[in-house]
Amino acid sequence: MRASTRALRWLAVVAVALLTAWLGIAPPAASQDDQRVASGIVEQMAGNRLTIGTSTGTLTVETTPSTRYEKEGPGTPQDLRPGQRVGVTGQPSADGELNAVHVRVFPDALNPFMGQRAMGGANLGNLMTNATITSIDGDILLLSAAGSTYRIHLLPDTEVVMPVPATAGDVQENSRVAVTYRQRPDGMFEALVINLLGQPPELLPPGPPR
Repeated sequence: MRASTRALRWLAVVAVALLTAWLGIAPPAASQDDQRVASGIVEQMAGNRLTIGTSTGTLTVETTPSTRYEKEGPGTPQDLRPGQRVGVTGQPSADGELNAVHVRVFPDALNPFMGQRAMGGANLGNLMTNATITSIDGDILLLSAAGSTYRIHLLPDTEVVMPVPATAGDVQENSRVAVTYRQRPDGMFEALVINLLGQPPELLPPGPPR
């Protein structure tokens, strides 16, 4: 049983590594204020310590009373603002325009690939557009990424998800998370923000630039 559990966790870490590379999520890296970000699967919880399997190995962080928690929750098109980084599942229409099926507002901790890719799985035929909102004019969402501009229609039934407050109780083993953390003088890593993440979209391998 233990061997089976270890094998399942190893497969989960491998899957996270592949998804991390595919989505372009940056590995743990220091920022100017010495904060770092890591994403992966919560492998173990012991008291206020979380062990997370990332694409570069395991990371153990300590939570504190000041640790902030966020999870994906429902939003509306009215919650969308210029400057937000979003991932839009777009369905091509007969006139060549993209209709937004789903819009995900990314938390600050995520650094996804920016651009447009074809989707697979249940979304085969749709396009994933990761970009920054430049403007919203009625039901038209204008996005920009890597020097390209994208025009997408918001529909009355477009689903929007965005970061909303969560609690420590929402974090469980096998949760997919992004953790913003820093190293304390005692050498321990302290979790500043924990974002609980939804399942990533299934994307096809990159094709020629669009």
